[in-house]
Formats: sequence, structure tokens, C-alpha cells
Amino acid sequence: MDMREYKAQTSRRLSRKWKQEGRCAHCGGIRDNEKFTICSKCREQSKIGQRKIRSTRITEGLCVRCGKVPIVDGYKTCEECTKKAYAYHKRDPKAIARARENYRKVKDEVFLAYGGYKCACCGEEEQSFLCIDHINGGGEKHRTEIGVGVRGRNMYTWLKKNGFPPGFQVLCHNCNMGKYLNGGICPHQTAKRAGSDACGEGSFMPQGRCLSEKQEHGNLAGTPERVSP
Repeated sequence: MDMREYKAQTSRRLSRKWKQEGRCAHCGGIRDNEKFTICSKCREQSKIGQRKIRSTRITEGLCVRCGKVPIVDGYKTCEECTKKAYAYHKRDPKAIARARENYRKVKDEVFLAYGGYKCACCGEEEQSFLCIDHINGGGEKHRTEIGVGVRGRNMYTWLKKNGFPPGFQVLCHNCNMGKYLNGGICPHQTAKRAGSDACGEGSFMPQGRCLSEKQEHGNLAGTPERVSP
């Protein structure tokens, strides 16, 4: 046994001893919160260390969990680590509930910052039909560059961390897909530009809503109205 392994075993024995005695498993000090096996000081130091390791692995293109397998398709974890994480959460219903609640809160903040749960084109308000759209296109390329993959929750987290930057808007999935298939312009907007179905000062929308000229120009310019959370 080399010295490194000897020190590791000694450290593990001490950690188990301190844990059984109700002390911090890292430093042997006073445990200030019975929910955790380590004190608040050691928890903070551990977070700083973990953030450094995570940042290094992301830079090197490695799985943030195991640090061994290269990641693909913009994901931050390899396939094996992702499976293990899913298996762990399935065994802990409380963890699933916490994750869902955190996801809902972040999603609400993002949609509120970009005008609320309402499609900027057709006015659809059903939450399950809505998504965040890249106004100038290039969503897939952008997600790959920032490493969030295709999962919506990662994109919501990125938007929140970056202060809800401009260049995004709320669209329903129909308008989002129509915009993609129609060269970057939703068919609703094409119809309005052609002057068909006029309604007063605004333009007639498929659901019977009118979009004022000011709102119409604002949406086409690609700058979402900011709403304070």
C-alpha cells in the first residue's frame, strides 16, 4: 500500500468515526445542521471545489459527473451517468418533487420576463403549447455553443443566469414551427403583411384577436417587452 492509499483509508476511517459521533465528517468540528453530515464551512468549501471541477470538465468537453467520457450533443453528462442519475431520483420521490418545483419556478420567471404565458404572434395562452423562441433563428447552433443541449429546463436556467437577454420571445409551438418552415417569418405575419383579413387599426388573428400596429412592429423588431419578475 502506497502512502496515498494509506492516507485515503485513514481519512475514511476518521470520517466514519466523526459521523458516528455527530461531528462534521470532514473536519471533525461541530455540525451546525443535523440535516447534513458536514458543517456549513466545509459545505461552502466543497461547493467552491465542485464548481471549479465542473468548470474544468466543461471546458475540456468531459462529463461533469465522472470526468472521463466526452460529452456529445451539448449535454453535460455522459449516457451512463445520466442513467444513474435517473435511477437515483426514481428511488427518491421527494427529490423528484423538489426538481419539478424548482423547474416550474425557473420556467415561470423566464416566461414572465418575456411577456408572460402568451404567444407573441397569435395570442395563444395555453401554457403547455408555449415555448421560448430565438427571434433571429439559429436556436440549435446557439444551444450547442452554450452547452445546454435540447432540454428546455437547461435553456431556462441559462436565460435566468444571464439576466434574461434580448433576442428571445414567447411563441406557441405552431407559430414556432411555422416560422421555421416559412423562412423565419410565421405564416400569420405573412398574411398580415399581405393585407388580408384587416381588422380596424390592427390585424386580424386566427383566434379572433387583434394585434395593434405598435405591438406588431415591436414583435417583428424582435425585442420582447421586459416584465419585472
